[in-house]
Amino acid sequence: AEGVVMPSRWEGLSLVALEAMRAGRPILAAAIPSLSEVVVDGMTGLLIAPNSAKAIVDGLDRLSAADLPQLGRQARSNYVEHFGAEAMAVGIDAAYASARANSTKRPGPPIKPRGATADECRDSQ
Repeated sequence: AEGVVMPSRWEGLSLVALEAMRAGRPILAAAIPSLSEVVVDGMTGLLIAPNSAKAIVDGLDRLSAADLPQLGRQARSNYVEHFGAEAMAVGIDAAYASARANSTKRPGPPIKPRGATADECRDSQ
């Protein structure tokens, strides 16, 4: 495929868009919140008005006139920078570090685990 068309009306974090970018394919996508977070208009693909057949046709015309290999390279680069394994690991690590830095000790006595203790389980066998 030269590119990927996503005229979605609703998407969560779109794995289709991320996989297309990983494969170096530009995306023609509806400008809905989740796809607008992934597709950078004019850089990694093109965003079009949602819920419009005319916008899809016009977007396909724009996409056919665009430098698809260049859009694809930029899509791949953007994927690696923002969504690749290393970027995700760094982001997750930063989120945990922030949570640790902002946590406070829980007041009161320690919480006892529910259920039987290991010794109670051994004694019952």
